[in-house]
Amino acid sequence: MRTELKAALIGAVAGILGGVTAASIEGQFNIFGLLEERRTQIELENVKLQSNLILRAIDTDDPEKSIRNLEFLSKVRLIPNFKEGVDEFLAEEGAADRVPALRELLSPYRMEEELSTLDTVRYRVGLESTGLLTTSFTHCSASLVGSDIVVTTDFCVNPEEPTFLWEFRLGYFSNENLGDAYAVEEIIRLDKNQNLAVLRLQSSPPDSVERLAREGRAPVRDEEVFLVHYPQGESLRISDADCRIKDPQVENSPLMTYVCRTDPGSSGGVIFGKWDSKPLGMHIGIVDPSDGTKNAIRWDVLSELIQDIQ
Repeated sequence: MRTELKAALIGAVAGILGGVTAASIEGQFNIFGLLEERRTQIELENVKLQSNLILRAIDTDDPEKSIRNLEFLSKVRLIPNFKEGVDEFLAEEGAADRVPALRELLSPYRMEEELSTLDTVRYRVGLESTGLLTTSFTHCSASLVGSDIVVTTDFCVNPEEPTFLWEFRLGYFSNENLGDAYAVEEIIRLDKNQNLAVLRLQSSPPDSVERLAREGRAPVRDEEVFLVHYPQGESLRISDADCRIKDPQVENSPLMTYVCRTDPGSSGGVIFGKWDSKPLGMHIGIVDPSDGTKNAIRWDVLSELIQDIQ
């Protein structure tokens, strides 16, 4: 009897211990499950928070401001490093062509294809009136200021060359959109003291093409500007990131200085005021490579030189 009782008690205790152990193990699994569920919930909440931050960061009509906002959020680690993700995406073949706006992160210049996301009214006149001047020895930017009148810098042309070999191309936005080419008839004026060349085309672009106003206004120190140009003789670009007037008038000269990204081929491009899109000057070249200072002939001075040219 004692043996049977002992066996029963051992069995009962074993059953109790087994139940407690099973319950304990099941409880642990439940705790782990709850922790995993909570971790997933936190991750989803973080993704939602990051999405809201990103949406707020890009809720602006200014692409540069959007990028600055994203860079700040990335630096303080509120969102992932967005540029790494963009670089990975753009590494895929054809990705940059599928999403043209992302190419802004790869280039110091804004491309015409991206202007659907911008205030196109601001840039319209510069986009329509700025062309690429090609001679036998160089590429320069140039602007249409009359029915068939084009202005550029003096060193972009060689009066010893036959002008019929030169080409002025409007609307060259990409290799798929080359725009329209016009042959140059003659040099109307070449003024090396004023860094100015005025050309006449053999035929006039359509009246629907915007001409750049010959009247200009005086630049203001530190005002934001943008430059429309053909750097390296490639398709049309807009420089407007951190572009500003430095010295509105260089002493005893018709020149001004400004800071903006340029390259060979930018000479002859026009600098516009960012708040009113008025022409302020025509880019000539680099003054100080150490800080990016460039010089330009003031447009209000230039306008007096071309006002009566027909």
